[in-house]
Amino acid sequence: MTTGVHKYLRRQDIIFEDKDQALRDDVRTLGTMVGDLIREQGGDDLFDFVENARQRSIRRREGNEKPGEELARLVENLAPEQALQVVRSFSTYFQMVNTAEKVHRIRRRREYLRNVGEYQPGGFEDILVKLKASGVGLEELQDLIDSLRIEPVFTAHPTEPTRRTILRKEQQIVKHLVDLLNPTMTPQETNTALQNIRLLATTGWQTAEHPSEQMTVADELEHVLFFVTDARSCARNSRSCGGSSSC
Repeated sequence: MTTGVHKYLRRQDIIFEDKDQALRDDVRTLGTMVGDLIREQGGDDLFDFVENARQRSIRRREGNEKPGEELARLVENLAPEQALQVVRSFSTYFQMVNTAEKVHRIRRRREYLRNVGEYQPGGFEDILVKLKASGVGLEELQDLIDSLRIEPVFTAHPTEPTRRTILRKEQQIVKHLVDLLNPTMTPQETNTALQNIRLLATTGWQTAEHPSEQMTVADELEHVLFFVTDARSCARNSRSCGGSSSC
């Protein structure tokens, strides 16, 4: 049952735990980078429009829109080309945020691996320890494992095809962000990694994100194979790196 009353979450009410501060820092760094990219590739007008839309989006989410400055009014009459650039701007930002979250999971996993005897909540080791503590024996555990059925499902999305070149760029950005986790990196190496991320983001912006032609069955198969072969490579790297691969 709903009361019809919506409680809006304000940014100042969001509290980040200490363990997530590094993620917040990464998002801030990448967000600044995307802002510079938008200004460089689309000009000041595009940057100002995107920033205006961002601010209005925040006020709309918090239930604090100003009369005459509604988000809908800002975007309702956009020309197709301008709308495409605005969508590209926000999608680039959210792709960067998603990438930062992936790397943060790797960071958190490594922290658990460094602390011997401390297991990641919900992880495989944590589950086994809890099962043992609850009295589950080896034979019962083996029966549970034997009853597992894992079926990877790869669903084709003809409306969301992504070029392999874009996927590769996203992988390279992840690898550079993982390199930045190394505390022994020099300032020069850190700057080089950030410049490489910026270069990949720039070339990604300049590359058409989706093929202009409709995908065929062969294209969809190629798309699936990209992730299958990548998963196999990650599995090999994970085994050789103690489960902390950057894939």
